[in-house]
Amino acid sequence: MASMKHSTRQVATTFFILLLAAPIVLFWPAIISGLEGYIPTASAQEPPDNDFSLFSISDETWAALGLSSEIIEASNASFNLETVKRTNTLSVASGSAITFTIAITNHGPDAAQYVFFRDDWPDEMQNVAFLFNRAVISDGLAKPTWVITEPIPKDQAAFVTVTGILTSAPNVTVKNQVTAASAGETSPANNTSEVSVYIAGHSPIRPLYLPAIFKSPPKVLLFSDGFSNNSNGWTTTDDSNCDRGFQDNEYRMKVDADKSCFTPAPSKAEYTYGEFQVSARVSDGDGEFAYGLYINGSGEDYYYLFRVKPDDECGWLLTRRKDGSSTTLASSGCVSAINRGATKNNLIIKHRNDGVITLYINGTQVYSINDGNSLTGVGTGLYAEADNDKDITVRFDDFRVYTIP
Repeated sequence: MASMKHSTRQVATTFFILLLAAPIVLFWPAIISGLEGYIPTASAQEPPDNDFSLFSISDETWAALGLSSEIIEASNASFNLETVKRTNTLSVASGSAITFTIAITNHGPDAAQYVFFRDDWPDEMQNVAFLFNRAVISDGLAKPTWVITEPIPKDQAAFVTVTGILTSAPNVTVKNQVTAASAGETSPANNTSEVSVYIAGHSPIRPLYLPAIFKSPPKVLLFSDGFSNNSNGWTTTDDSNCDRGFQDNEYRMKVDADKSCFTPAPSKAEYTYGEFQVSARVSDGDGEFAYGLYINGSGEDYYYLFRVKPDDECGWLLTRRKDGSSTTLASSGCVSAINRGATKNNLIIKHRNDGVITLYINGTQVYSINDGNSLTGVGTGLYAEADNDKDITVRFDDFRVYTIP
């Protein structure tokens, strides 16, 4: 009798185990499919009906990029671009950061020049930032068109990293699509790639302290000057090019016609890597002019100079001065991000310790490059120039230096 009870107990136990295991066995392929690939990949897809191409670019965008649509007709190159987009996760909690990586590979046979790139990120994505491994320019719009100005040789790729915060009501699926285009493209069908991301609710079992521990460290203000105190170390001396001083809680630089003027910041503002920003406006004068700020200075022959031209050109330039010679790393024609005339412009130049330099105008990222010939000086300061036969007066405010998180 005992043996029979034991046997019956074994059968019942076995049946119970099989009952629990049945769902796992039945849905095992689906489980494996859901877990497959630590970094999910989106393969190239057919372009949508409203596909982005060189022929869809408006005249205003061509002008903002400082380029001409004639490059389409002038190109004799032939190549096949393939765009593949990846993301570090397919599901996030609302308010979480996400990173997308895009590879634009040139399968040849020729090098690809002037590759246009556009990321149509969803409205739920905020604080969007781009990082390119090749030199680029932008039209400066809220959702910009980028041009990779550095050629992509055969069997090589341009890489783009896009970061942001996905915020929405929970249980929403959003799509992020990217498209590349260039004159000479022979197979545009694989130029578009798309990733879908599910935005879930916050996990109720996640400890409350985890976000505070693992979120990115905030940037730290290293130096700030609103120019209300004229004893902070800014020069008030005059020279043959420039009259400097304080006026109405701003720093004034009056530049003589056909001259340029550099003014170093106090030594407390000197840093090699960080985020450097200032706001500037023209208070007197007209014609052609420019203003901006420089970083990584070490004497007169070493610095990066970021300047905007809010005159009729309404463009910007990034110049590297080294060993007595200047190199224009990037420039752009008229961009909508620049406020014209006497309206104030806010400028930011970031320099990371890996050599990446990123430029912002009024909150819009317009350029990013990894300078392999990076400067490491600490001097920073202000710049103004008058390009014609008229004097110009520029006023600066809110000069700040931050660490980069």
